[in-house]
Amino acid sequence: VYGPREWYGRVLTMFIKRLFIENKPPVIFGDGEQRRDYIYVEDVVEAMLLATENENVNGEVFNIGSGKGLSVKQLAQHLIDEYKGDIKPLFDNPEEGKASKYQPERIRLTGELKDFVLDSSKAKKMLGWKPKIDFKKGVKREIDWITENKDLWKGNPRV
Repeated sequence: VYGPREWYGRVLTMFIKRLFIENKPPVIFGDGEQRRDYIYVEDVVEAMLLATENENVNGEVFNIGSGKGLSVKQLAQHLIDEYKGDIKPLFDNPEEGKASKYQPERIRLTGELKDFVLDSSKAKKMLGWKPKIDFKKGVKREIDWITENKDLWKGNPRV
């Protein structure tokens, strides 16, 4: 889930910070083929509201995601394209729990998932829900919010 006020320790926000605030290339761990499912926060809120308004789904569990996997490498390239600068991502492969040589404040998580893509077909069927904010539009909103709120990055050692 991404959008305004997102936690600053996720790959999307770290890449945005590096590119749009620091004018530095994003640092990709491994080969960048790890896939993630990006869903805009407004879409998640809508799904939650639909679930609370429908008594027929009490006790049900739903996956709420876009259902589309985007590799970390593709994410970096999309952000670089938005940045419109002559920059290429850096690749680093620190051991789990160790720091990046390009971004020493960033530690590689232990047990990092290779792929994380959700199947939201149950939510679509039972709630009539589907995502409305496409990735490009949502990311543009995220970039705008982060760059307009640069002061929130100060003193945050995790990013």
